[in-house]
Amino acid sequence: MGRTDRAVLTGTVSDASGAAVAKAEVTVSSPGIGLTRRAATTAAGADTISGLPIGTYTASITAPGFARTDVEPFELQVGQTRTLAAKLAVTGVETKVEIRADAPLVQSSAAVGGVIAGEQIQNLPVNGRNWAGLMALVPGAIDSGVSDQKSVRFAGRATDDNNYRIDGVDATGIQNQGQRTSTRLQISTEAIAEFRATSALYTAETGGSAGGQVEVVSKTGSNAVHGSVFEFLRNNVSGVVPSFETSS
Repeated sequence: MGRTDRAVLTGTVSDASGAAVAKAEVTVSSPGIGLTRRAATTAAGADTISGLPIGTYTASITAPGFARTDVEPFELQVGQTRTLAAKLAVTGVETKVEIRADAPLVQSSAAVGGVIAGEQIQNLPVNGRNWAGLMALVPGAIDSGVSDQKSVRFAGRATDDNNYRIDGVDATGIQNQGQRTSTRLQISTEAIAEFRATSALYTAETGGSAGGQVEVVSKTGSNAVHGSVFEFLRNNVSGVVPSFETSS
């Protein structure tokens, strides 16, 4: 199975007339984690860089006889295939062109679903800090109970049909030939970078069962020292005060 917790960057490189530029070098970098990947375009001007961790990236395209083109920072999300199309300008001197990576139009998949970003996981209210409750925000999801892994289903399928993975590893919890919701992955919201839930029309590399496909990606390190502290307190001060009855 492919690494569905990663992202893929594809694109085409052409000149001002629209003709394909072969053997152009495409460099993708993520300064936060110190990652740099390179690929050369084919005779059709196409390039693909797969297996990219989620995060913020920049890209540059160079080719002999053309001005260097830099792409402004853009985000790659879990399971995403993003397409960048670049046009190179002919130049005889050192020139640099900067372009903006606009919000991508999905051209490589018809899947129905969505990504819940880290900011949403940290800031949206969820009962008991259970990240699974946020799955109900994804198109095609149906919450039939208490907003957890036992009640959120996708596209009318049963909850036992859902498939869960963390960092590309199956975490559905199969026991005695049956999927057990009680043994499925329980993970702190503090440890999740983001997750993708796909309801329908997913590809074969994603589909491990007939229901929804949920891919959780954990937080990773970076070149900067960082950390976090959180406090979770829930009591009856702002809720319903328990009542007591006595009898004699």
